[in-house]
Amino acid sequence: MTLTRHQTSTKSGGEPPHSKHFAPVGVRASRAERMECVRFTGAFGFTASEQVRKEQDASPARGFLLLTCEHGGNRIPPPYAPLFRGASELLATHRGWDPGALTLARTLARRLNRPLLAVTWSRLFVEANRSPTNPRIWSRFTRSLPRDERQHILERWWRPHRQAVEDAVAAALAQGHRVVHVAVHSFTPELDGEVRNADVTFLYDSRRPREAELCRHWAALLNSRNPALRLRYNYPYRGAADGLTTWLRRRHPATRYLGVELEINQALVGTRGWRRFQQQIAGSLRELLINHAQEG
Repeated sequence: MTLTRHQTSTKSGGEPPHSKHFAPVGVRASRAERMECVRFTGAFGFTASEQVRKEQDASPARGFLLLTCEHGGNRIPPPYAPLFRGASELLATHRGWDPGALTLARTLARRLNRPLLAVTWSRLFVEANRSPTNPRIWSRFTRSLPRDERQHILERWWRPHRQAVEDAVAAALAQGHRVVHVAVHSFTPELDGEVRNADVTFLYDSRRPREAELCRHWAALLNSRNPALRLRYNYPYRGAADGLTTWLRRRHPATRYLGVELEINQALVGTRGWRRFQQQIAGSLRELLINHAQEG
């Protein structure tokens, strides 16, 4: 059975995670995570748009890979910390963030030398992977805030990440590239008593044949590296549900933009095979992009 995403709210990258204006509630992001967000997030330092301009030798057929991570942390801006008093344990769970997602996304960015745009504010603050009109963009902690306050949160903490992603996609398309966008997420092994029987899943819009073909090809390459992995499609969520990839599909043709949400089981995070698993994901994605370029 395909489940809808659980009702929580999330994060958005407005300022560098190490800024004096913010402090974490719950689990702290590691120093590497904080620095990585500064390096790869929109208006701060290295940007995806700049990466596009640097790739003068990249042929349009090869395509442009953009990596994002919408649920990379569980931090709360200090002005809103009182709203989350006593919620540290909840913030540390899958409802507050996607454990392992940012680590994997950073690995992919380093190994493939690709830009990464990431968010480390908790999804319980404002949901970076929801449209601004979706009621589920707010959690029980924030939905009762005055409308003007919620609009302020959207402008300062939700919109910067989305704008950075939109700008990166637009820059790549303007140079004639085909964009392959991989949004890295993770899912809890069990939700409401139901055990998720998958290790890696690929979410795409079934109405877009190129996305379906890309995901099947990627799954085949990953399976050749580790046949023991349980691979599924559009599980445990629907690939066409409200999210960043769906938002971008509505703005760009299927021939120019391919959006995939890569979901990994959180049970894999931190295990003995965790590092090797990340290498397998990176290797399969690298081969996928090579083959995708050759197919044109």
